[in-house]
Amino acid sequence: MRWLNRLGAEWKTEVQIGSINKIYSEFYQPLVASRFLFIAPHIEWKQKLFDVYQDDDIIAEYRVRNLEGGIDFGIQPWTYGEARFGYVGGIVKPKIRTGTLDLPEDKINRGALRAQLLIDQVDNVNFPRKGYAGYIAFYSSMDELGADDNYNKMEVSFLKAFTYKKYTMLGSLRYGTYIGKAIPFYDEFSLGGFLSLSGLHQDQLRGQQFGLGRMIFYWNASNSLLGNFYLGGSLETGNVWTQGEHIDLKDLRLAGSVFIGYDMLLGPFYLGYGHADGGHDAVYLYLGRTF
Repeated sequence: MRWLNRLGAEWKTEVQIGSINKIYSEFYQPLVASRFLFIAPHIEWKQKLFDVYQDDDIIAEYRVRNLEGGIDFGIQPWTYGEARFGYVGGIVKPKIRTGTLDLPEDKINRGALRAQLLIDQVDNVNFPRKGYAGYIAFYSSMDELGADDNYNKMEVSFLKAFTYKKYTMLGSLRYGTYIGKAIPFYDEFSLGGFLSLSGLHQDQLRGQQFGLGRMIFYWNASNSLLGNFYLGGSLETGNVWTQGEHIDLKDLRLAGSVFIGYDMLLGPFYLGYGHADGGHDAVYLYLGRTF
């Protein structure tokens, strides 16, 4: 909902069903007519299932539920993006479903400061043909704000799209790391799944640091009133590392995929096949954004 008052307030609510179930709602309130300054209170409920792997075998499964709320203060000095700084707090409830893991039996309290700089100049959020996007995000969990775990994490991402006629190449890099103390299990970085080391299971690799590079290619095969049809493929490399482990390029995993994509009203739909080194293969039926 847009233009809810004379300053151009917006109320955005997102509902997601699938591997992650969540409801997120944010009220974006500009403080001046130019929208240079704004505040954005928000609330989110999320549930996700995690498989714990030992090599290629699932040894346990647990569920994590999050209920969080907070407020961001931000600036939007240009049409390229925005910068935010704010507080977020709430509770995390992990629960073992199968296997044996040493999980807390009760809720985990969260309280943190977070900052983010976002730049977005892509022409299409589902299948970009031109433009670039990137962000730098920092999260600091502190017991002074009510958190049970003290830790800091940072993540950076950048992508650029190039198109010649109906052929597009999308390059992207992502990197995340802890700063100081180790990240708790419920907030670790993960890789695995479609276009995230395709061929591996969803979130099969988990760690304190990660890096991922991708080259994604797709051809706009046909257009229609209901959506655009694409044929594509990807080359991917990356890995995760533990606390204190030296990041070595020799540790990088290699993966790739081929896919059929359809840009629908409900979002991008994919039917794909992925292969990763070590003989890992997977078939994906996927609805949702991946870039």
